[in-house]
Amino acid sequence: MDKYFLLFGPLDHRKHDPLIVAKEFFNGFGVQRVFPYVVEKLSKYEGVGDEYIGCMFPNEIDASNEPFEGVEFWFLEQTLVVSLDTFKELLVFAATQYVKAHPDKREEIEKSLSKL
Repeated sequence: MDKYFLLFGPLDHRKHDPLIVAKEFFNGFGVQRVFPYVVEKLSKYEGVGDEYIGCMFPNEIDASNEPFEGVEFWFLEQTLVVSLDTFKELLVFAATQYVKAHPDKREEIEKSLSKL
């Protein structure tokens, strides 16, 4: 299997998918070797990202940001806040897909996910 496939597959922005921003986040990091690090951070409820793609938790916002409940994802100019349960479902799905392509990372990924 190709080691660098999209965890949620190719996404069509013309179709209505309410979770597309979160899926783009996981697709963006899933093709990189840093994905186990991302899973580790997220399983400790610590955000990751840059100005183009990322996610953060309510405890990470500063005074200039509007408070939110759940997890906030961003991709380019789009943002999305999902519930903690939806976040966990997306993370577990993405991690499962990643392990299919990287079976040597199974133990590391499962250890991180066990912290959820």
